[in-house]
Amino acid sequence: MVATSRTFAGGFLRSNMVRLVVIGVGIVVLMLIGGIVTFSATRSMHSQPITVEPYPGAKLVSQQTDAHSDRQVYATDATVESVLVFYSQRLNTDDGNGCKKLYLDATPSEEPGHYIGRCLVDTSWLDVTQNAAIRVSYVDGSGTLIEVERNWGK
Repeated sequence: MVATSRTFAGGFLRSNMVRLVVIGVGIVVLMLIGGIVTFSATRSMHSQPITVEPYPGAKLVSQQTDAHSDRQVYATDATVESVLVFYSQRLNTDDGNGCKKLYLDATPSEEPGHYIGRCLVDTSWLDVTQNAAIRVSYVDGSGTLIEVERNWGK
């Protein structure tokens, strides 16, 4: 009788092969849970708007907000070039993101009103949109306008 109880001691985990299979299944389950948590956290992070700091001293002229987008327009006495430099130093500039000066005339001119600035940051991931577009332009007699449009979470 003692020999019989010894035979059953440890049950099915007595076999090294069964132990390896149970450990392997446990590791796979933990990896799946970790992947799901990482996926959910990344998706949640991209469901928020990109933070765009207002240009120092710029005055808010208008603002519009929807469920997954917003738009702010600021006015400043600063030059288009100064505003572009400011955002170029603060925005993510890899993977095609960043700021560019776009000339409006066939012959490029650095005179106010002859070029605009465009900045784009797009960190969309899978089916979740997350981007910000900044348009900087000179308006004769009004100074420089900064239009910030953000989209997220669609």
